[in-house]
Amino acid sequence: MINFDIGNILKIEGIKCTIIGKIIYKNTKDSNKWTDYRLQTKEGEQWLSVDDICKEYSISRPSYLQNGQIRNEWKKVDEGNQVVVYADGDVDVDSGEYSEFVEYEDEEGKKTFSLEIWEDGTEISEGHYVEEKDIILLKEQSHKGILEKIPWGLILAAIIFLGAPIFDLLGPKIDDVFGLTPTIEEHLKNGPNYEYVTSLTGENKEKANIYKETDTNGAGTDSEIKKVTTDLIDAINGKTESVTDNGLSGANSSTSILTKKEYCIVYHPEDKPSETYIQVSNREYAYGTKAKPYHSNYNTFLWYTGNYHKYAYPTDSKKFKSESPYRTYKGPIVQDMGNGYFDTYSSSVRQSSTSSRSSSGGGLSSGK
Repeated sequence: MINFDIGNILKIEGIKCTIIGKIIYKNTKDSNKWTDYRLQTKEGEQWLSVDDICKEYSISRPSYLQNGQIRNEWKKVDEGNQVVVYADGDVDVDSGEYSEFVEYEDEEGKKTFSLEIWEDGTEISEGHYVEEKDIILLKEQSHKGILEKIPWGLILAAIIFLGAPIFDLLGPKIDDVFGLTPTIEEHLKNGPNYEYVTSLTGENKEKANIYKETDTNGAGTDSEIKKVTTDLIDAINGKTESVTDNGLSGANSSTSILTKKEYCIVYHPEDKPSETYIQVSNREYAYGTKAKPYHSNYNTFLWYTGNYHKYAYPTDSKKFKSESPYRTYKGPIVQDMGNGYFDTYSSSVRQSSTSSRSSSGGGLSSGK
């Protein structure tokens, strides 16, 4: 029977990993239990799912739905409800929490795809089955007692005595310690890879600032849009409400990032398609102004307004009392794309940030 603890170091199919979280689930239908281990590897977050009753073991990582659909290659093999009976370490669940689960396999029964539908969202993972013999315990290293060894008194005294210098010494890590996540605007303003271009003043006197990427190969490719978008997500520790792309390519490609306070679009300007621009504003600017992003083409404009109307306006209309052109919006209706690549990436960044809780799971949910 496989049973590991937080801090154990494993080798799975030749890949070294450390257990940083552990969840034990129970199937509410038959009371069968299984364990998901959250793993830290050189390839990022992964999950080991152990079902000793069914003798099934799998490795998976966060995934997403392409075009909001389950691909035809996946065949449903199980579904039901699960309840957390034990949770420890860096995970985003507590004992007693419930979720629905749906499991899929490919035709050969080697690869896995699963959905976990929680109250606050759906988590998607993709992976493959592994043999028990390929799961090897390298080192038993418990996390118990590690926090007790940290000289918290000395650290607190240093912060009080040194004040600002200790914050400078800690640098970006201070965000993880105290949750002081920068805004997108702050990252663009202070980051070395962006340059201020201009500002736009909205109908409600709020402003949007435009920056351009300077660390570019000048090709204006979709990869530049992806690079900038993931950089912004990393900068704010994945604390987004939605991150979506318009599904177009080349000069028409763009992505939008919505946070609790900001609305941002990454795009290629119409007159300089080889460059990458970022327009960012507070949500009140977007609420009161339905103007084109600076030098954007028509496709970018449609995406900017349609995406705001879909993901932000319903909330902002209850918060802001001034008039909004979106009250009579007649543009294209953006469909909910589910967990796209950027939303999944953002969730992964958020999970790995020490300033927030982490993912609830990622492996198989129950066995067949």
